[in-house]
Amino acid sequence: MIGRIFGGLQRWLGRTANVKISNYREFNNLVAHSNAIKAELAAAKQQLEHARTQEQMHRARAQWLAVYYQQFMASQVRSLGALVASAVKNAAERPSPVAGARDKTAVIVMTSPAQITQLKALIGSVAFRNSYRPVVVGYLDAKKSGVLDVCKENAITLLSHRFETVVGDPMVNQDEPQGSLITVSLEATLAAASCTAEEQAAMRGIAGLAEEVRRQKAIATGVQRILRHVEAAVVIMFEDNAEYDTGIWASVAEQLLIPTVILPYTIADQLEPAEAHHHDQIFWAEQGTYNRLAKAALPHWLYHYRDRWLLRRAGLPIVAAEALGFAPPAPWILNSSKAEAIGVESEAMRKHYVTQGIPDAQLALTGSLADDLLYQARNEQDTLRKSLGLAPDRPVLLCSIPPNQLTATRPECEFADFHKLVDFWLGELLKLEGWQVLIKPHPALQPGDLEYLKRDGMRVLTDVDTTSLIPLCDIYNPSVSSTIRWALACGKPVLNYDVYRYRYQDFTAEDAVINVVRADEFSSALQRLTGNRVALDEATALAKEAAARWGMLDGRSMERIVGLLDDVAARRRMVQPGL
Repeated sequence: MIGRIFGGLQRWLGRTANVKISNYREFNNLVAHSNAIKAELAAAKQQLEHARTQEQMHRARAQWLAVYYQQFMASQVRSLGALVASAVKNAAERPSPVAGARDKTAVIVMTSPAQITQLKALIGSVAFRNSYRPVVVGYLDAKKSGVLDVCKENAITLLSHRFETVVGDPMVNQDEPQGSLITVSLEATLAAASCTAEEQAAMRGIAGLAEEVRRQKAIATGVQRILRHVEAAVVIMFEDNAEYDTGIWASVAEQLLIPTVILPYTIADQLEPAEAHHHDQIFWAEQGTYNRLAKAALPHWLYHYRDRWLLRRAGLPIVAAEALGFAPPAPWILNSSKAEAIGVESEAMRKHYVTQGIPDAQLALTGSLADDLLYQARNEQDTLRKSLGLAPDRPVLLCSIPPNQLTATRPECEFADFHKLVDFWLGELLKLEGWQVLIKPHPALQPGDLEYLKRDGMRVLTDVDTTSLIPLCDIYNPSVSSTIRWALACGKPVLNYDVYRYRYQDFTAEDAVINVVRADEFSSALQRLTGNRVALDEATALAKEAAARWGMLDGRSMERIVGLLDDVAARRRMVQPGL
């Protein structure tokens, strides 16, 4: 019987699969092999079912995390909205100030040591001080930047970015309500829970978001308290920058019906932050969960530069700022803001802002805070020349030395050491015959580097403002500095030595600016301008032709700025409840 079955099976296999079985032992082996295959298939099926179950669990967990995030963010927005609504109600119940009295407070928000020139111009203006009582909030080192001394000398209240009083009478208690603090240790909770490593990573991500939301809300709370306490009529910023917390100031002020005015201190397009972020993984759109989330959900934070997609800011604060309503309209555009107005420095800068996409309705042509300082210095240049010991019959070259920016992100720079860079630059200036050379260090230059500048007996001026020096010079020699605008406004030709090779485009279309990036280019252009009177006269003529486009040196810029502040403050008071 078995033989017949075996023979029949052999014939069938031979016909269908071309398999020959010669004996009973081979048949048993085939059956055993078939059983092994069946077992492997059963195990594979079981693994597949397990994988499907795990996938369903992961999907459910992700859905839960998404719902948790949405509920968490909604509760944060509701609580912040209630806080602002309470502030608006309290502000409406206060009696209106007496018209004409010097009772209007201007809160000035500073983010960079380079803004000290703007601060000095503002608080040094009689027109401004007759109308506004300034309160300064500094996101910087107050002592190193010089802001501390300025506020002390002028009896102005100065607060740190933590809203601690540095100069002046103490403000209201800025302690955050304890109810909003995270009091439970996340790590202790995770250690006690039976969570997988993936679940723990997800919860840490959620906790990181919660902490960032708490941080931004704490700033908003502090901003609201300060603005209420001083009864601010206007908030003044020198920039609204998506990488800082200035957007919180503009947003809270808007909700409190307090206008914000930006009086710009610099010029920049998308290339500047893109160049700075290109080598930093924090800003890579594919790097990390929240960066990828921002890339997918918030594409207006993206910018493609060279070979990668970049975010203007790290993903975590982006997501929190967007959820809380603190994000700027167009993050990659400097001074894209919820501010009421931007005081435009010149016709050239108006064109720049419009090209960048800032609404024309936000722009008000006022001139810059530096304009009146330049105007005054130009009218008093003979006195300043004498005080500096400058000969009246010899031309002057003013060099603005940049700080040390030799990092891994500047591999194209010809100098691997900052002191070698200085040796070359100053060495070329020392070769000039018949010229008087003044060195103005950048405010961010470190003390050790500053001392190194002085070793060759160069005229290194640290206490004299750049606005006082530019009108004295015949050539201005900076490195990709926004102060190039001031030189053009004064009709001074510019030799822009882009020693770190940023290749910014701000002044590439301006004929009065000679842009060089290589050391040999710098040496050649320097010798041509200082050794050939015809070349210098041609460059000067181009600069004088550009002056009207880049500045408003009529001595009335501060008058126009104060008029803008008064105008926006009056418009906002008209729409406040009860007024």
